[in-house]
Amino acid sequence: MSQRQPSLLQLDHGVLRIVFNFLEPAALARSACVCRAFREVATDEAYWEKHCTHRWTHPNKHLKHVFRGANC
Repeated sequence: MSQRQPSLLQLDHGVLRIVFNFLEPAALARSACVCRAFREVATDEAYWEKHCTHRWTHPNKHLKHVFRGANC
């Protein structure tokens, strides 16, 4: 009898947020290309605001650049 392997897709959005918190912005943007569930979490504005203000002085100016680099 074979068992199904666990999948990241089975995690709820709260758990995905915790996992995605460890990703660099470019990797987070690329994760938005994986599936709808990942995109919903990865593109949350409040989440990105926290990421961007931590890394850049002017977050809104750089946010579009990060997503453009994801090549979705």
